[in-house]
Amino acid sequence: MTTIALKNKWVAYDSNSTDINITVLNDGDKLIVDKEGFICFHEGHIESRDGYIDIYKKHKNIWHKNFTFKKILTNEDYYRASFLIVNYNVRVISVLEFIPYSCEGKNELRYSNLILPLGAIYSIGSGRQASYAVMDHGGSAEDSVKIAAMRDIYTGGKINVIDIIEFGRDNFNINLM
Repeated sequence: MTTIALKNKWVAYDSNSTDINITVLNDGDKLIVDKEGFICFHEGHIESRDGYIDIYKKHKNIWHKNFTFKKILTNEDYYRASFLIVNYNVRVISVLEFIPYSCEGKNELRYSNLILPLGAIYSIGSGRQASYAVMDHGGSAEDSVKIAAMRDIYTGGKINVIDIIEFGRDNFNINLM
């Protein structure tokens, strides 16, 4: 698990990575830069990360919209995960969540995309409650992850901070503003 916080143009995230509730890496980088023009910050189990990014890419025509889908699973292993995505192509910030679900003998993967306004305050991960409390009381995204690391056993390691506006300009020559 982890804590990833967005406040205004800043995203802060820790470096802990877990595998079924055991911290396995204390120096994991949760920032994924995709050549198709988006970056994402991953929270959840590492095993499904690339498959989930592939699912997101399949929905290119609706990246700019809120959406919810479900997929019937066969023998594939999927775990709960969330992504904070900054998509420079369609100039949106979104939260993409994947939740495996079992009902009446059917295994499904439910996933949804929530569009956030630029300047939003949002947090995902196991330390999100502490993160929200800090940001709601005036703290920065970085402060919120630092406090979450003190309150949440799955948040910790190095705290990374990026300016998503500058990142887009520097890496994709795109301005979100």
